[in-house]
Amino acid sequence: MSMVFCRGCGKEIHETAVTCPSCGAAKNNPTTPEKGKVVYTSYDQVPWYRKEWFTWLCFFVFTPALAVLLLTGESYYTRKGQLKTVSKGLKIFFIISGIVWLIQVFASIAEDKKDVIEKSACPLVTQIIHEQLKETVTCKIVKVTQDLGNGFYKAEATLDNGNDIKITVERKGDNIEVKIPRQ
Repeated sequence: MSMVFCRGCGKEIHETAVTCPSCGAAKNNPTTPEKGKVVYTSYDQVPWYRKEWFTWLCFFVFTPALAVLLLTGESYYTRKGQLKTVSKGLKIFFIISGIVWLIQVFASIAEDKKDVIEKSACPLVTQIIHEQLKETVTCKIVKVTQDLGNGFYKAEATLDNGNDIKITVERKGDNIEVKIPRQ
């Protein structure tokens, strides 16, 4: 049995005692029952990065930080005045939800990039048809059919006469180049 000294009166008390039996002072300092593991007796002792608000902030703003937080220790919250830790099941839920959220964000970014390419390529297709092919048809819509990587895309342009033509699109920074191969 380990003993510690009361911060209020200085008498020896058991390390697991929450208050001093002599003077009633709250111990209010973390104890270490297991080697290397800190146990907090109040929410005020919990570091800010282990508190409930920070867990939710990470969940909604920066999910990788949440994964690191939950994989390296506990996240604390209070219910009905009692200090509690997030269960393993909830940790797994948070981590899986975070991964799904990140996938959706990256998919949305990729979809936005594709959408920008499709909208930017259509006027260029019309310009090429008018200037180089000397035809009067215009492009109604461009649909990317394949991402070849490194900024190259295969696409299909639908013209106002109902014809579809295959095109290649290259994205160079903010610029887009369109090529219409012989059909």
